[in-house]
This record gives sequence, C-alpha cells and structure tokens, in this order.
Amino acid sequence: VTPDYLIISTEGATGDAEVSYIHGEHVKQVYKSTFNIDRIKDMLEASNLSEQCELSLGEDIPLNLKLKLVTGDGELGFLLAPRIETD
Repeated sequence: VTPDYLIISTEGATGDAEVSYIHGEHVKQVYKSTFNIDRIKDMLEASNLSEQCELSLGEDIPLNLKLKLVTGDGELGFLLAPRIETD
C-alpha cells in the first residue's frame, strides 16, 4: 500500500503479475506484506454474497476482508495472517 495505490503482485513458476488500484484513502506510510494466494482465493469464494467489501492491511498485521451482505443483514469477515519470511 502506497499513499495513492493498493498494489497486488504475484510471482510464480508460470509467470508474474501486478495490478494497481487507486484507493482514495489517506495512507501515511508504505506497507508491504506477503500472503498465501490460495488462502485469499478461499476467502474470495464468498464474494458473490456481497457487492461491497472493505480490505484492511498494514505491515506485519493480518489482512482483514469484510464483505457486506447484499441482504443488508450483516457482514462476513475473514482474517489472514501474513506469511513469515525466513532467511
């Protein structure tokens, strides 16, 4: 996360990809975390229950995904801990 963009990138054996989104939020610092893509895909399977989501993240804190239910009855939330890199 930069002051202007949410940048999502992946690196793999079959190729690399990067997508940038303008987020419109006030961010004071640049944050970088690594997450397991398979767990994110599992979380996004519930995205058809919602037309709106809230994504919160920062350095060394869990990714927090909140999906506001289209019925207006509540929201569904997921937490995903960042992957720990070892040297």
